[in-house]
Amino acid sequence: MLLEIVKKRQSIYILLVSLAIAVLSFLTIHGISTSVSNFTDSSPNTQTELQDTTDKPSREDLKDSQESLKSAIIKQTTTEQPGAAAVNCQVKGCNNELCIDVNQTDPLPNQLSSCSSTEANKCYVGATCAVQAGGKCGWSVNATINRCLADSNFATQTTRVIQIKFISDPNDIPHDPDSLSSELRNYIQDASTFHKYKDTLSKPAVNVEIVENLTVNHAMTNVENYWYGGYYQMIQEMGLCQKIKDEKIDQVWMWVDPRDGTASPGLEYSISSKFSLKNNGDGSNAKPPFCNGEVSFAIMGFDYTRTSDLALHSFGHYMESMVSIVENPDLLSKYEGDFDSGIQGRYQCGDVHFPPNGTTDYDYANSTAKPTYCENWDPNLDQNSAVLQSYNCSRWGCSQQGYLTWWMQNMPNFNSPLTYQGRKIPSWWDFTVGFDEKIKKYNLDTSFYADNNAYNLNNVDLNSNCSCNTLDQFGQPITLNQCWQSIYGAGATTCYQCVKDTMYQVPMFFCDN
Repeated sequence: MLLEIVKKRQSIYILLVSLAIAVLSFLTIHGISTSVSNFTDSSPNTQTELQDTTDKPSREDLKDSQESLKSAIIKQTTTEQPGAAAVNCQVKGCNNELCIDVNQTDPLPNQLSSCSSTEANKCYVGATCAVQAGGKCGWSVNATINRCLADSNFATQTTRVIQIKFISDPNDIPHDPDSLSSELRNYIQDASTFHKYKDTLSKPAVNVEIVENLTVNHAMTNVENYWYGGYYQMIQEMGLCQKIKDEKIDQVWMWVDPRDGTASPGLEYSISSKFSLKNNGDGSNAKPPFCNGEVSFAIMGFDYTRTSDLALHSFGHYMESMVSIVENPDLLSKYEGDFDSGIQGRYQCGDVHFPPNGTTDYDYANSTAKPTYCENWDPNLDQNSAVLQSYNCSRWGCSQQGYLTWWMQNMPNFNSPLTYQGRKIPSWWDFTVGFDEKIKKYNLDTSFYADNNAYNLNNVDLNSNCSCNTLDQFGQPITLNQCWQSIYGAGATTCYQCVKDTMYQVPMFFCDN
């Protein structure tokens, strides 16, 4: 009997011991598993921490492990890469242009920044700084950033201007010329921004800087009722030739009041250049050029009794003439299209007077929608091969300023893929700055399209006397007249007859060819 009781007690004892061993085993395994879960990704010293945790599993150790795991998850989210908790990518640098691992110590983040502001740096505003392929920090680029970086290869150029204000009556100034110039500057900057209406990252090709602001306290002088003499006298009396050369001036802006009885601005624009051999019908190209043709520049004639959109109108005509000089009128015609008043017969971009849907001059507010491919213009396409879009004046705000801005925003600009006759079309805006240098640049680079036959590349003296073996309009021989001789392309010679004025002994009437 006693033996049976002992045996029963031994069985119970063995059962209790086995149960205790099982409980201890469960607790030990659970502690190790928790430790591994909490420490594997949080520290480079995982094995050491695991050994410590196995020996002394405490509540504080578990709490620290949870905080470490939380930190690792945050870092993983920031860096967009699983398993990259040891890399902490942040935006640094003087201009927020660096994406670096702030955990690195050599070199320090502030030693990597050049602290110089560049156009490329601006492309990274709002971009994602994260771990890239290979485990290093970098910018997550996309098509928008790549476009911005491509544009950063060129900087906005500056058209340098001398402004001259002829104030007849200081008590009667309908519109402040300085305010008009400020508005015009903004218009030109917007107009030179390629496709700005749909591309918010596009950059302006040019800006305008008023280098010198001059005021003349009388009306512009009228010389023999012809613009050339008035311009010539202004240039001579104000010493503009030297200023234009020294200060690298691209344009002279004249603000006048036509109510004072003078010939006033005379022309909306006049291009003076030894390279210009073409003559527009209104005589807008100075023949011969001012300042002996030593430097090219344009004179803009603005009216301060009118609003700034009329000044932009004149600037638009200047762009038409300038493009016809450097790029051939045929190419400009392909951009503008052919138009007869009263008939909407084109699908191109229109011109200064006629929008694509216009039927009369200045028809900027026409609400009738018409097809055009202006926003995707290509000189190698026509209405049968181009993708047409239908627009009315709402596309440009139904105003003159809105239309002219939209019209110029579609002109060939920087980074344009357009070609003509197998060569790249240069930016038309490029010729508004440093005209002489650009003429030489594009004539040396045969990969660009340029109308070489339009340039006086041989530097012929445009003021020389020559004998022309031809007859005038009355059938009389032309001999020993003031004329200028221009060499075209393969050497063909053409002579132009000019008439001198009596006061300044300079050609007053533009030359007919």
